[in-house]
Amino acid sequence: MRLFLVRHGQTPANVDRLLDTASPGADLDPSGREQAQTLVERFAGVPIEALYTSDRVRAQQTAAPLAAERGLTPTVLPGLGEIAAGDQELWPRWDAYIAMLSQWAMGDLTASRPGGESGEEFLSRFDAAIVAIARDGSASAALVSHGAALRMWIGARVQGIAPRDIATWHLGNTAVIEVDGDPDHGWQFVSWDPGTELDDGPHAHAPRGEAGSFVLDPDEASAAAPEWRVLGGALRMTTRWRDASAAWRFVALVGELSVALEHPIDVDVRATRVMVALTSPDAGGITHRDTALAFQISEALRREGGIVEVPA
Repeated sequence: MRLFLVRHGQTPANVDRLLDTASPGADLDPSGREQAQTLVERFAGVPIEALYTSDRVRAQQTAAPLAAERGLTPTVLPGLGEIAAGDQELWPRWDAYIAMLSQWAMGDLTASRPGGESGEEFLSRFDAAIVAIARDGSASAALVSHGAALRMWIGARVQGIAPRDIATWHLGNTAVIEVDGDPDHGWQFVSWDPGTELDDGPHAHAPRGEAGSFVLDPDEASAAAPEWRVLGGALRMTTRWRDASAAWRFVALVGELSVALEHPIDVDVRATRVMVALTSPDAGGITHRDTALAFQISEALRREGGIVEVPA
């Protein structure tokens, strides 16, 4: 069969270089929706009998214009989802994630991030999705997936393309890779379209400089950190613990996160109550560095059994 592997359109997390891998994930931004629309013209005259997406919202939104134009109902396959970042979810630094993917590419498929998945687990669920697509009997199909997932699956399962090319060729939003074959006899590389870039279009984001340096407005900050309050130019959370020992263990975890991201955190401990405030003084407000930390702190709170104290 002929299979077209499509990367989703642009999202705010892409612009801010955040590791957005979990479901449901970010929506497409205005440029991403324009990119999705271009797939209708780019696939003009190309037979497509079936359309599949991952369970991430951005993948389904990317497929929607093409599905409407062809009269197809996309099938959602969670196995096509992005490679899980685990403890690095929504993190603005990619070093640890990239190091894990590099280990996979070098043959160590057992590597994983805490709370994430190994290379073996990723290939197992992505292969299962590809088998399901092939077994449906279509002569040609398109699937919408994600950047790291597509690179890793192509590197492991597609012949006729050099590993260096897979690692270095540009894979922009709405890139399309065409392969031919089937799960039983293997897949052969056909073509690589690097994608449609709309960075100069009417909905392009203003330059944001260093990742995470763009100041969020209160609505953006609240949406990115729903368990936190925006007050006085900072994200704030008050937590309560069963005893002082548990409270101080949480403080230690918060400190480790602060060191990992090299970003300051204000902490106020009062018996079994711990108050945390996050802001970026160098940027003059709340940035995605703060929302990334907020996500990780919220995860630590749940793991350790603390509760959020909602103000009266």
